[in-house]
Amino acid sequence: MEFLSWVESDQNRYLAIAQTALFAFCGLIVAAAFLGKLNARLSTPRGTLVYLSLVLLVFMAARWPTFFVVHPLNEDEAQMIAQAITVPHDPVPWVGFDGLTSGPLNTYALDLPVLLGQGPSFMSTRILTVLVEFGALAALYASAALCFGAGIARLAVVPPLVFWAVSVQDELVHYSSELLSIALCATAVALLCWAWRRSFPARILYAAGFVSGMVPFAKLQAVPLAASIALVTVVAVLAAGTLDVRHKLLRLAALAGGALTFPLLLLAIVAAGGGLRDFWLSYILSSLAYVVPNGQPLGFLTASPEFGPYFDWLFAVAILGGLIVGLRFRSIDPGVRNAYLAAVVILAGAIAAVYSPRRGSLHYLQYGVVPIAAAAAAGLAAIAWYAAREPSAAWRRGALAAAFVAVCLTVQNAVLRPHYNWIGADFYAYRQGGPPDPLAAAIERHLQPGERLAIWGWVPEYWIYSSTLLGTRDAVSVNQYTPYFNPYRDYYRARYVADFERIRPQGFLEAGAESWDWGGGFQDAYTSFPELAAIVNRDYVLAASWKRFKFFMRRDLVLRKRGA
Repeated sequence: MEFLSWVESDQNRYLAIAQTALFAFCGLIVAAAFLGKLNARLSTPRGTLVYLSLVLLVFMAARWPTFFVVHPLNEDEAQMIAQAITVPHDPVPWVGFDGLTSGPLNTYALDLPVLLGQGPSFMSTRILTVLVEFGALAALYASAALCFGAGIARLAVVPPLVFWAVSVQDELVHYSSELLSIALCATAVALLCWAWRRSFPARILYAAGFVSGMVPFAKLQAVPLAASIALVTVVAVLAAGTLDVRHKLLRLAALAGGALTFPLLLLAIVAAGGGLRDFWLSYILSSLAYVVPNGQPLGFLTASPEFGPYFDWLFAVAILGGLIVGLRFRSIDPGVRNAYLAAVVILAGAIAAVYSPRRGSLHYLQYGVVPIAAAAAAGLAAIAWYAAREPSAAWRRGALAAAFVAVCLTVQNAVLRPHYNWIGADFYAYRQGGPPDPLAAAIERHLQPGERLAIWGWVPEYWIYSSTLLGTRDAVSVNQYTPYFNPYRDYYRARYVADFERIRPQGFLEAGAESWDWGGGFQDAYTSFPELAAIVNRDYVLAASWKRFKFFMRRDLVLRKRGA
């Protein structure tokens, strides 16, 4: 850990190691395309393990500076960590915590360090970010290897690896609520490909359905992507020539049973905890109300300077491969043809997921990272099939791989990586613990780790700084304040007050006007909420203030402390 701290303290050291690792990895991939023995070795199970280990090492080399940033790269990230800190004490979703449009699985995942005796933190969350993204890459590799062979699979992983490795936008490197559902969808596709190779065993289809059934509880926005995968799976089973009608129906029943298992189990737990109504109102109806009527511009998918070039050039590869599939539809390898058509359908589902909220958050584009890489891999497989008809097939395949990797590195700006503080202007200021924050220090003086803190506003990082638990089920109170996108403000306000009275948090932080707020709605203090103001004025006393923050302690605790 000391070595990593030494390296990331100087961007020149960091960039030298990260770039060397990336280029060496890409060189290995190109060499394997030209050298038959190296290709054969990397295609064995041991070689595959070595390849995927190298992917993870390159990824870690590119992203380790984020592990040391001790402030949120995005407020959604801080919100999920704050919820994860509370989960061991209040585990039932929509009762103990409410992630708004983010499903409970995103929060549960951040509690994995608890198994190692550590609590959720910025560092553990950033490490988990890399591991979740790596899981999606490993699933992409497995899918491509099963459909097109190990050579194409190795190339398929290069574009998304480079994209995530060289991204400089905070929205693309923080733990976003999309990532877990992306990994789950990629895993479901890998299971589908495995089932296809084995004549669709019921147990594998059940597993694919089970994973797909988890997706809506990671992120409801991912449902169009999961639905496209389910559609492809159903069509593949129905088209299987090795199964009669009865066995096809049994396989589809296994798929449906798997898809229903997790939702039924989770909702049974929620119902037992008394949160079924809250699940329906907060997660389903409020999420539908979150969809704005005007929507993103049509060019949102490719307007980003980070994602646009990545998507455009991979889309061009996919289109070129599609032309070959269309022109040689009858003679091309049926496996390549069918996999290409499936990849196109899944890509359409991913694009629908990007546009479904009809809002312009950059991290929504993450849903396109793996599906467009899969479509390009299918296109590349078609191009490789076409090139293999010539006598110089081995040389042509090597040249194709070299060109693919070279364009990938060039278009995605990996060759001339921006030589500046890529995490943000305050990265090096925060590296040693951040600038002094008297508010965080005041909260730590008054509250012990594990005590309850309620916050009015949108600054969930203060739960992380103080290791305190949510004082209400809401880590952000935007739904209680503003009618931006939901017609349920009265419901949220009544629930907030009920939680406040039930939990009686030891501390209360007024952060409204100092909140991160994309809509400009937090202009008033908690006093604009009369029912909340009555409780705070009655039961709490001012303990500290900073800027426009006000921190209150519960009156009986202050009096008890003075009496002692």
